[in-house]
Parts: sequence; C-alpha cells; structure tokens
Amino acid sequence: AADVRRRGRAADMARNEEKQLGKLNRLWLQRERDEGRIKNIHEGRPRLSCLNSAPAVKKWIPSIKNEIEYYLQQSQLSHYPERKIAEFQRHVEDLGQEYKRFLRKLRALDPSCRHQPWTLRGYSKRRRLTDGSGCRSQTGIGVGSCSGLPLVFLMLCSMFC
Repeated sequence: AADVRRRGRAADMARNEEKQLGKLNRLWLQRERDEGRIKNIHEGRPRLSCLNSAPAVKKWIPSIKNEIEYYLQQSQLSHYPERKIAEFQRHVEDLGQEYKRFLRKLRALDPSCRHQPWTLRGYSKRRRLTDGSGCRSQTGIGVGSCSGLPLVFLMLCSMFC
C-alpha cells in the first residue's frame, strides 16, 4: 500500500511540475510579445482599404481561402443543426465576396496579374487558340477539370469559371 501511495504522489508531483512549467512558459511568451520579440501569429486580416500594394493583398488571399475551406468542411458535417449549417453557408458566401474584392483590388494594383493567385493553373500556350467560330477561347482550368481538387477550389472555380 505504501508503494502505491508513493507512485501516486510522484504522479501528482509530475503533474504539478508540468502545470508550473506551463505557467512559466506562458509568462515568458507574454513578456517576449510585450517587448516585441515575438509577433502574434493569429493577427486579424486588415481591412482592404488599408492594403496599398499587390504583395500586401496577395499575402492575405490564402487566409481567406483557408477560412472558406474550414466553413465548407463544417457545413458538410451531419451533426450540426440546420441553423448552424445556414450560418456556415452565410460565412462562405461572405468570404467569397471578400475574396472577389481582394482579387479586384489585386488586379487594380497589378494589372499584369491575369491569373487567380494561390490556385492551380493548367498549362496554357503563349498564344490563345481560336475555335471554329473565329472567337478566341480561353485556356486554363475549367470547372470540368476541377474534379480532384479540394472544396475551396471547386467553389472558386464555379464562381469565376
């Protein structure tokens, strides 16, 4: 019985030591953040009107796509009530509009950017091909060729293709 009590006390002491080290680590991280040596990883996306360069706009496009992907995945889970799924769908629609605004601003700042950044691009010839009617046809990814892509790419393909 004494042996069991010793093992129990040792486990309690180990848990207490882990808690104390966790507190110490949080305190150290807070001081480092306060002194500016560590940046906050989870900073919020800035307003589009604050972004004045193409690289600044391009930096935030993946975060929008990641959020769209997250809300699409959540909306497909069956254990959520209809109200929650509708909320996820609203988030997806709002983020889709924000994505379009970011693309518009990117193209306004950098007119040479013709493709959608952060998407897979198919091989395209330098010259555009003409179809039988004499009209130029676009090359690149169409909705039909998006079958193996993640949900966010499928949604964005359907928005822009």
